[in-house]
Amino acid sequence: MGWVIEPAAFGAVRLDPVMARGLVSGTVPRLGAGIAVEPWTGVQLGCETGLSAGRADFGLLTGPTARLTHADVAVELRGRWPRRSSGWCVQGAAGAGRMRLAYHPGQVVLGTSAGAITVDLPAVSPWTRHVAAEVLHGFGRSQVGVRCAWRFYALDIASPAGVRREPLSDVQASVVLRVMHY
Repeated sequence: MGWVIEPAAFGAVRLDPVMARGLVSGTVPRLGAGIAVEPWTGVQLGCETGLSAGRADFGLLTGPTARLTHADVAVELRGRWPRRSSGWCVQGAAGAGRMRLAYHPGQVVLGTSAGAITVDLPAVSPWTRHVAAEVLHGFGRSQVGVRCAWRFYALDIASPAGVRREPLSDVQASVVLRVMHY
């Protein structure tokens, strides 16, 4: 049995077009870290956390802006392909977790001809699911690699026709560093 510590994961998240509306950019940077236990060779049970953020202008030409942060935590089951080639290996993962979406500041004031309107922007915390693929290269007791993950979740979206539940998905790409302890 061994432990895996992931002290750093640096990457980017390509947000679902629904989430990207009103943001300055649909791709935001992401920092992450994690830990895993490897009860059997090639099988890991991991926990990871990440943080990404982007600037929201709400699609207005002039007016208030806010920072939209995505903080997530997830557990996942990883399985490594048994074959290696020159130190390289492929690993797949599937998991579930929770994401917290929050605006900072938590409210904005919109100026209109009828006066100022204050709009509250409460945080939401949807449940998430994800699948991932990793290509890793080992050196010593460490691994470095690239990871691509697809995260799925749903949000209640307000529209002129009323509130509807909208399924969303994001794509994450990261460079990961892992240290193995056996």
